[in-house]
Amino acid sequence: MPLSLPICIGPNALDRLVAFVEARDLQRFYLVADGNTWRALGAKVDRALTAHDKVVTPIILKGRVITDEEQIMQVLLATEPEERVYLAVGSGTITDIVRFVSHRTSRPFVSLPTAPSVDAYASMNAPLIVRRLKQTVQAQMPMAIFADLETLCQAPPAMIAAGFGDMLAKYTCLVDWQLGHLLWGERHDAQIARDA
Repeated sequence: MPLSLPICIGPNALDRLVAFVEARDLQRFYLVADGNTWRALGAKVDRALTAHDKVVTPIILKGRVITDEEQIMQVLLATEPEERVYLAVGSGTITDIVRFVSHRTSRPFVSLPTAPSVDAYASMNAPLIVRRLKQTVQAQMPMAIFADLETLCQAPPAMIAAGFGDMLAKYTCLVDWQLGHLLWGERHDAQIARDA
């Protein structure tokens, strides 16, 4: 399926975000971040949108941020019935929490990556940890991705390395899939493997 969402990676990403929300007459937002991503980008996003008379409600996740029930509930408990767009300001973990919550609350979200740590910002799936077991669940793609280049470049080196590793893993995962089929009889689809 071809990607058909607006993606901006550059020094003017926040200006493009403002233009995007103005063009769609979006007025009210939940900005989901943690302490680190709030300092890295969240506060700038908040200022950029409120300067254009948008209503931004920050939801700052507490504790160790992983894609588990506790973090999902923090976002859900802060969510009111009114119509708002979620802003996921963070790396893959925050994006996946927001991806899941926005899908289950039937609201759109915009991804604002703070690190090039994964290649799944446009994914439709969210890997969650439920009862301490990781599982991938159906969620939704963001309505747009705005990545501030300076923020990405200032990400911790370990997160940049993780993104590089994530890209390398794409080459080995097809071999892993084939081995799982040959050794353990896992389901394998040759057409999908060829098209990947």
